[in-house]
Amino acid sequence: MHIGIDIDSVIAEIVPPLFQFHNDAYKTKLKKSHQISYDLSPRFQIPQEDVVDRVYEFYDSKYFDLIKPVRGSMQGIRELSKKHKLSAITSRPHYIEEKTINWLETYFPKQFSTIYHTNQVSPKNAPKKKKSEVGKNLGINLFIDDHLEFVFDVATLGIPIFLFNQPWNQIETLPKGITRVHSWKEIIGLLA
Repeated sequence: MHIGIDIDSVIAEIVPPLFQFHNDAYKTKLKKSHQISYDLSPRFQIPQEDVVDRVYEFYDSKYFDLIKPVRGSMQGIRELSKKHKLSAITSRPHYIEEKTINWLETYFPKQFSTIYHTNQVSPKNAPKKKKSEVGKNLGINLFIDDHLEFVFDVATLGIPIFLFNQPWNQIETLPKGITRVHSWKEIIGLLA
């Protein structure tokens, strides 16, 4: 099986260092539990059009280097890579490809056959690709992500999806083909 796996908040615990950066730079008091929507503009108290610039500041900061793996992800990816082909498919911009590759090689060495940046977290005029397009082109059979918009987009192709549980992706009923998962242990159990 070929599994497409998102990076941020699925294998990379990005929110705590992002909020630590924001708290230190902008004197806020953000916590991960406060983030109940994927939209950062209410938390950052800035217009939506300024969010990407703020996130780019984070990418260029020392805080970006503080990102650690999501609990259980190192073992989970190691287990999956023994039986399946894994591709990292992230909405991160091309701008940080080298940093992303270095991070993956530090924590998940040689476990992903492909690393694809869709560039969806980038300025409005930058070329972007949908994760569904990337998944289709790569022949993905299962997708793991935490972002509802991306999950719903990939679901239109009929690809089964594990929605990695986060405070910002709570919804009463999930469409057919989307399974909410709460841990990497649960993912491994479902694929055993």
